[in-house]
Amino acid sequence: MTKVSIVIPCYNGGGLVQEAVTSALAQTHPAVEVLVVDDGSTDSTTLETLKHIEKAGQARVIRQENQGLCAARNRGIEESAGAYILPLDHDDEIYPDYAAKAVDVLDSRAEVGIVYGRAERFGATTGDWYLPDFSMGRMLATNLIYATAMFRRADWETVGGYSTYMQHGYEDYDLWLKILGLDRQVVRLDEVVFRYRSTEGSMISSMSYERQIESFAQAFAHNSSLYQRHANEFSEHLLAQRNLLHHFKGRYGRIENAISRLGAVRRSVRRRLAQRP
Repeated sequence: MTKVSIVIPCYNGGGLVQEAVTSALAQTHPAVEVLVVDDGSTDSTTLETLKHIEKAGQARVIRQENQGLCAARNRGIEESAGAYILPLDHDDEIYPDYAAKAVDVLDSRAEVGIVYGRAERFGATTGDWYLPDFSMGRMLATNLIYATAMFRRADWETVGGYSTYMQHGYEDYDLWLKILGLDRQVVRLDEVVFRYRSTEGSMISSMSYERQIESFAQAFAHNSSLYQRHANEFSEHLLAQRNLLHHFKGRYGRIENAISRLGAVRRSVRRRLAQRP
C-alpha cells in the first residue's frame, strides 16, 4: 500500500529531472511512489529523458498540455495514491531518509500538517540554506517553508489544492497558509533533508518587485481569516522587525558619521603635509 506520493512537475527540465527522480527513488521508506507530471514540455532532451524514465519503470509519467506549476502539482496529486504528499521540483533533490522521517512525524502526531527540514543549496551557490525558526508571526510575514515539504492528502483536498490563481510564484506559501488555516501545526526536522538547486533564472529570483507584491497580496487576501485569528502574533513580529530596523539604522548612522570624520582627518593631514617645506 502506497504511503507517500512524490510528485515531480516538469516543464522543459532537460536531464535534471532524472536527478530528481533518482533522489526520489532512493528513499528508504518502503511505500513510496514517484509521479512525474510533464506540463507540456517541448524540449527534446526533456522528452527523451521522460521516455527513458517511463520505459525503465522508474516513475509514472503523466502528460498534459502546459497549464502551469499549480495545475501540474494538482494533477499529480489527483493521480497519486499516497496518504502523504511530497512535492519535488524537477531540478531539486531530496536525501534518502526524508520521506521516512517525515512519515514518522505525521503518523505519530495528528495535529501536525506540514513537515520539512533543514536544507542546503547546490549549483550556482552552495552551502547551508538558512531558514529562520518557524513561528506563526514570522510565517504570516514571509514564507519560511520551501516547496518540498510533506503534507497530508486529506488537508490538500480540504483546502482545494494548490491555487491556480497563483501564477507568478508563492503558490507553496499560499498552500501552507491554507493548511495552517486548518489549525495544523508545523514540524521542522533538525537535519538536512532537501537540496535546492540555486540558479540565476529561478521563478522567485527573476520575479519583478511588482509581481512579488501582487503574489503576496493574493496569498494575504485569500487567507485573511488566518491573519485575523493571529493578528497579535503578526503585529508583534512586524513591530519587532521595525525596532530592529531602527536599531541598525542608528548603528549605520554612527558608522557613517565616523567614516565622515575619518575623511575629514585624512584631508587635514594631507593639507598639513603639503604645507611642510
